[in-house]
Amino acid sequence: MAGMDDHLRLSDNERISAMSALATHFTEGRLDTSEFDERTLAASQAKTRGDLRPLFDDLPGQLPAALDGARR
Repeated sequence: MAGMDDHLRLSDNERISAMSALATHFTEGRLDTSEFDERTLAASQAKTRGDLRPLFDDLPGQLPAALDGARR
């Protein structure tokens, strides 16, 4: 997903995939409950890929890996 366009609108599957990736980071101990809740809410309200990017900037794999699940 190199060169991912941050202005592209998200699909429901991409939002769900991002929230699932956040849940994985939460269960692996990278996010506390408050961070998980905040980021999941933001992901559910995201309109574009650019809206999601800050939610993953400090996590391994970052956004492209999170959206990969939407393609399966």
